[in-house]
Amino acid sequence: MKKVKIKDFYVAGLIIGVLGGIIHNFLLFILITAGLETSTYWKDMAKVFFNPPEEFTFYGQLYGFIASLGMAGVNGVLIAVLLKVTGRDYLYIKTISASSAMGFAVFMVVYPALGLDFLQHSINTNYVAFFTFIFYGGIVGFMFDKFTDFSGRPIVAGKNAFYSKALKKPINTNEKGKIKALKKPIKLK
Repeated sequence: MKKVKIKDFYVAGLIIGVLGGIIHNFLLFILITAGLETSTYWKDMAKVFFNPPEEFTFYGQLYGFIASLGMAGVNGVLIAVLLKVTGRDYLYIKTISASSAMGFAVFMVVYPALGLDFLQHSINTNYVAFFTFIFYGGIVGFMFDKFTDFSGRPIVAGKNAFYSKALKKPINTNEKGKIKALKKPIKLK
């Protein structure tokens, strides 16, 4: 059976981010079902878009869940861009740190700017957010590792190629990224 690998970094980031968000929210659901008192991302996102009592309705929570998946998709795309620019080495360190940084930016900058200060009132929520963003980064890193195949630089004409605007054609490189010697000189126009 042939393995399917996503070659487009944007699509990969969006799909993997949303799948990671589903797993992330499921983990939160398990923690709440087990009796841990914490806020969830779908409740937080419902608070962003609705005022009480609408935020507590089924439709408010459903909208919050969909919005949390949208945020997870954005996070996945940002991680994919990071991997595209810096390469895939140290994949799990990059995905976990980028996921955690995005989480802290949302919780410490975006939510307070919107007037949402509920995180400062619950130590459980802060620790759960910290560990679940690490979990999300690990899951997303695993999926990027197993289901994607995009390199750290644009592919133009083969596995190792850069595109020269001056020459208006691809320049082949070796495995280390150094330009190969040309067999015949290229005339510039």
